[in-house]
Amino acid sequence: MLHIARSEDWSRAKALGTYALPGGVVHCCSSSQLALVVAAHFPESAGHVVLLLDRERVHGEIEWRTFVRDGRSESFPTLHGSVPVEAVVRVAELADELQRYAARGRLAPGQPNPRDCRAMPRPDDLTPEHAEILRRMTPEQRYQAGRDLYWTMRRHKKAYLRSIHPDWSEERLDDEVRRIFQNART
Repeated sequence: MLHIARSEDWSRAKALGTYALPGGVVHCCSSSQLALVVAAHFPESAGHVVLLLDRERVHGEIEWRTFVRDGRSESFPTLHGSVPVEAVVRVAELADELQRYAARGRLAPGQPNPRDCRAMPRPDDLTPEHAEILRRMTPEQRYQAGRDLYWTMRRHKKAYLRSIHPDWSEERLDDEVRRIFQNART
């Protein structure tokens, strides 16, 4: 499981012993998805590193999110929590990692080389398929989807808080989540 991090965030994490992002969500990819992720989100590789993560040693739960684009679906691992420094197996400069993959032929046909393609739309852009699904939903179904999303985000926030405050009780975690959501803060 790979994660692309800003170099200064990784340096700070090494000093603190834990890599965590605001909101507690660490977006990851597999090695075969690296070129796609770089093309979509990191047109400039300077100042970024690739972290190879040991799934068994990260703190939090891993969720697989599927995105559909041009009729193709891709599932990406998403960590809701934090990464202890000892869970990082290897660190490489992003530009070096891309050259290494290209040299080994790991940029498979159909995968854009980030050096010669335009950035793809962000995964949260609605595809025609998603737009059609939303159009067909009743108001009650849309309300339920929004409600489900709200409670999912509360669970994710609690998981993140638990990962950075392992000494907090369940009651304290619940109180902090309630406070954050009442005040609409991250």
